[in-house]
Amino acid sequence: MHTPSRLYGHLVALMHACTDAVVAVSPEGSMRVCPRGEVGAAECAAYSRDLLLAEGVVPTPAALQEVAARIAAELGHEGLDLVA
Repeated sequence: MHTPSRLYGHLVALMHACTDAVVAVSPEGSMRVCPRGEVGAAECAAYSRDLLLAEGVVPTPAALQEVAARIAAELGHEGLDLVA
């Protein structure tokens, strides 16, 4: 299950990652932060550093928790498209 608390740490890592970084999610539910070009064939890029910056997310715990909750809700839906 994709919970906001699991995603929160990945969002913090995403803020400090390379410019083309994304949160990649596997079908089994594991997540990792990696460059966009390293997302595996079975993984989906659930959120990007570009989108985090484009949305103007202020790096506060409350703001990151809000983004994490939104991503967790979207991960359960077909047609997930949260990557800029």
